[in-house]
Order: sequence, then structure tokens, then C-alpha cells
Amino acid sequence: QFCGDEVAEPAGIGGGGAGGGAGERTTWGRYIVPWCDQSIEPGSVDMVLSTVTMEHVDDLAGALSAMRRWLRPGGVMTHLVDFTSHDTATSWNGHWSYGPLQWRWLRGRRLWFLNRVPPSEFVRLCVASGFLVERVVRLPYEGNRKSLSKESFAKRYRYMSSEDSKTGQAYILCSAPSDRRGPVP
Repeated sequence: QFCGDEVAEPAGIGGGGAGGGAGERTTWGRYIVPWCDQSIEPGSVDMVLSTVTMEHVDDLAGALSAMRRWLRPGGVMTHLVDFTSHDTATSWNGHWSYGPLQWRWLRGRRLWFLNRVPPSEFVRLCVASGFLVERVVRLPYEGNRKSLSKESFAKRYRYMSSEDSKTGQAYILCSAPSDRRGPVP
């Protein structure tokens, strides 16, 4: 969605040595925001890491395909994805109860919101983008907010597995095939 020439590095993570300015390579890597597919050289990245970010990406398939192109053979991608409602409902999983019109109204004119992709769909998109899924660790919701049953979900989300409907967060670890025989979109 966003593509710009700005490369930013948050304060305090610059590696401390020479360099470490915005977008410069440090001892540990680069932090690029905003990004676009053309801003990162194909096969030049060792690791992609996100924490409670991917649930806000509208074009998840496009973002995962870009990440696949960036990763070198054998590179690793890991995400912690939050599958909760982010206070869009009184229940932790209530975001799956809204139909398309209600959700469009809730989103309003926000540039980003929640994509509402269930855990299994996220994993399927990783595979479709050419990743090998190494491990998925599901964390059930353990907060104090009520939980809706799948029967209360909007038609589109009633299909999800019981496991998906109870997953509050998930760690998803993937790798790029090291022999390049895996699909590269």
C-alpha cells in the first residue's frame, strides 16, 4: 500500500558503532519503513521478522510474496500474529461476527485496520507464497474478555476450525527453500 524513499531507523537500535543512521546497514540489519517491493533487492535478506503487524496488512498475499522474493535461499521468516479483535468488539473474537457492511462501516476511511484472516488461512498464504512452514505455535486467548461461539460468526468465518476460532495469537516460522525448487511467485 505504501511505498516511499524514506528509510527510517528507530532510536536506540542502530548498532552503536560507525554508521547506524537511517537505512544504513548496522551490525544486525536494517529497518525500512515504509517499504515497497522494489526497495529491497531480491535474495538479499536473511530474516524477516514481524510482531503483531501482519494482522493489519490488507494485501497479505502480496506482502508475503514480496517477502519470499527478498529472502535468500534458506532465509527465515517469523511472525507473531495477533488474531484478536483489537477492541473492535466486546468479545476477543467478535471481529469475526461482523458481516461485510458492518466491517466496512467500522473501518471507515482508515488506511489500515484488521484483515481478519484466520490462522489457517495465514499459514495457507505462506505456503502459496513459496515458503516452507517450519512451525506454528498457537496460543489460545487467555484474557478476561468473553468468547463468541462459531455460530455467532459471520457466514464467511463460520467455516474456520475450532482450533482457529480459539487461537488468540500464533508464532509462525517459515523458511525459503534452500534449493530454489520451491515456488517463487
